[in-house]
Amino acid sequence: MKATLTFNLPDDQEEYDRANAALDMAALIWDWDQKMRFIYRGKIDEPTMEKLCEQWFEMKIDIDKIYS
Repeated sequence: MKATLTFNLPDDQEEYDRANAALDMAALIWDWDQKMRFIYRGKIDEPTMEKLCEQWFEMKIDIDKIYS
């Protein structure tokens, strides 16, 4: 099975950017889900929590551009 996404650029630029970042976003969500499970179970200490917050703000996905 094949699927093709077609965008009319520049009119559909925002939709294109979202589709282009979808795999990175899915990987980020999965990674954070795993980390939050460790936090919930008390297996991550506070210094690590600070590090997770820093990673969130330094991530390579420009959420402001994708979801403005």
